Amino acid sequence: MRRVELAPSPSNGEAVPALEPLLLRACEAARLCGISLPSWWRLVAAAKVPAAIKIGHSTRWRAEELRRWVTAGCPSREEWEQLPKVQYNPESRGR
Repeated sequence: MRRVELAPSPSNGEAVPALEPLLLRACEAARLCGISLPSWWRLVAAAKVPAAIKIGHSTRWRAEELRRWVTAGCPSREEWEQLPKVQYNPESRGR
């Protein structure tokens, strides 16, 4: 279920769709997966979630990868990394 929020446009005050983040902080990743933040960090420490990416001093998880990971049954990181990766094809959306 994807939620689209409307945000005011800075130029003319009309509502425009807010963008969903592509990269999530730990608290957002935990919320997306329906678990508490301490539980998320336990799974991270046990290598049970997909690998994070580092941007400077920030740690982020790819939202789309987490969705695919949950759909695949939340395998361990080792199992997840061995699964074939589905390539994103924007032409196939909505079909």
